[in-house]
Amino acid sequence: MRQSAIVILTALCLAANAIEIQGRVLDPEGNPVSGADVWLSRERIVTAAKTSETGEFLFHGAQSGSITLAARKAEFALTGLSGHVFDDLNVDLRMATPDTVRIRVIDHVGNPVEGVRVKRLVIGGAFEIFTEDLVQYGFPSIRSDADGAMAILGIPQGSYVAVTLEHRKFCELFLPYLVPHPRQHPAQLYPGQVLRGHITAADATGVASARALVFREDDGQRLLMYDILADAEGYYNATIPPGTYSLEFHHPGYPTPAPRELRLKDSLNDTIVDATLPPAHTVEGTVVGPKGNPMPGVALSYLVDDFVQDLTYTNRLGKYRLTAAAGEGRVHVIAPPGYMPAEPLDIVVRIEKVPLTEVRPIPLSELPLLSGTVVDTDNAPLEAVLVSALDLKTPLYTLTDAEGKFETPLDVVPEEKEVKMRAEHALRFLRRDFSINIRKKEHDITVALRPFQPDVQPNNPRNAPNDLSSLVGKPAPPLTCQAWINSEELTLDELRGKVVVLLLWAGFDPYAANAAPLSELLLLHKALADSASDVTFVGVHDDSDPPNVVKTYTARLGMTFPVGVDTSPMVTHTRYAATVLPQVVLIDKQGIVRYFDVKGRLLELIKDLRRHP
Repeated sequence: MRQSAIVILTALCLAANAIEIQGRVLDPEGNPVSGADVWLSRERIVTAAKTSETGEFLFHGAQSGSITLAARKAEFALTGLSGHVFDDLNVDLRMATPDTVRIRVIDHVGNPVEGVRVKRLVIGGAFEIFTEDLVQYGFPSIRSDADGAMAILGIPQGSYVAVTLEHRKFCELFLPYLVPHPRQHPAQLYPGQVLRGHITAADATGVASARALVFREDDGQRLLMYDILADAEGYYNATIPPGTYSLEFHHPGYPTPAPRELRLKDSLNDTIVDATLPPAHTVEGTVVGPKGNPMPGVALSYLVDDFVQDLTYTNRLGKYRLTAAAGEGRVHVIAPPGYMPAEPLDIVVRIEKVPLTEVRPIPLSELPLLSGTVVDTDNAPLEAVLVSALDLKTPLYTLTDAEGKFETPLDVVPEEKEVKMRAEHALRFLRRDFSINIRKKEHDITVALRPFQPDVQPNNPRNAPNDLSSLVGKPAPPLTCQAWINSEELTLDELRGKVVVLLLWAGFDPYAANAAPLSELLLLHKALADSASDVTFVGVHDDSDPPNVVKTYTARLGMTFPVGVDTSPMVTHTRYAATVLPQVVLIDKQGIVRYFDVKGRLLELIKDLRRHP
């Protein structure tokens, strides 16, 4: 009887969380596409459908969470979306003209490799598909031939793709940026150590579609390196380079056990790591806003010690369900942009034998505005002062208005209760570092700037994206661009007598690396455009996108200074040895390269260069 009650309770919980995901698949002209394959994937568990004569599809009883929706029909390009869904979704998926990415795969000694498989595709940064998960539902298996050649069809024309390749004898290979082109992109595979094992439930039965996730620590960041899907009997295997990793085992129906340290040594023997997933208990609750209103789409995690045992999101009613193991843990809310937990401590939960534990509502409050007034040494308000946050993960920059006031909202809760900030005058050597306590109700403070000496230490290549040491002290290489935006053709010779702030960048930026330097550059340009005639900003976009696409990027960003589109093959970027983007280069009034290590000191370096003829 107790077991039946648990089954009924679980079924009711799932039904309460169920949503409908529906929509249409359209061709490039907006006409419905019938007979298209549509796949819904959540935590690599796939549900398949086909479009009707009117191009419609429906997934009834889907679960909220992070999903991928993808559609395919042979004569068109792949289309889809990835994201988090917490309510019913109705979406149009528009197909585009297809193009092809070609790859030639060789091994570590240069021989072609046959049978290499495409495991994962990320299309234009918009959505990802694990092709190996979809093959049984009609997606074509993409493999290399005897010459190591493979063709990935159905890539949207004008887009790009990230590809993960796998082969049973070699380590996976991730290719982050490939564009459709008649030529073959090169790919080289290397041997490694075989990792395999069996993932089971407490009753020793194999858990189908469980995942073994392999992580690596890199500069304090925990990076997912391998996502290995177990077969129908719970067995998994992969080839991985020797090294030290952490290993986790995941399945949406079970709590995640604590991670294990994984040391792979170069050996002829396979490394075998089996895992047992513990029985599942459910933790339920609600997240509410400042007025007691339900908060949908809020992320929550269940922590055991400091390990994330489960991660979920609230549904449209603000309710959440976490899967946890017996014992003690904590419910931790990850506040959405603009909010923070009203109570800073996590909710402690002690799970015994009961299948369901309910916790009290978790209230959120709005994040405060960071605001204040900036004044000079005579207590006069200062306009166009650059105000920035020094210790936030996401960039935050703003300028003071005519009355010296600044006001900017926080997007995310900082790890510390105080935000460290800096206010720096755009023209004068006046600056002040200060802090704002986000837990206090009053945030409108007065910041009095003080004189300071600029940091003009020599470039440290370790602090910059690229080592441009060989260019420092020499005439800046010329800018050779196929097209210019916001300007006629421009040369550095024409800019003699001005400090040049040169930005080498790429607009597609799948890792959002452009966000911080672009935010700062755009505000500095705004602050200096009318008040510093001896400073000019110039951007050079790489050659990965045609000029019309780059023009779209600049318009979207509000970039009004001159931007050139590099001549293929990356002529200007190669001259500046800029392989990691974005890269800022400061050129003095005589056309000499002075700085490429500018993080945290860009404005003061510009002001210092202005002092020299």
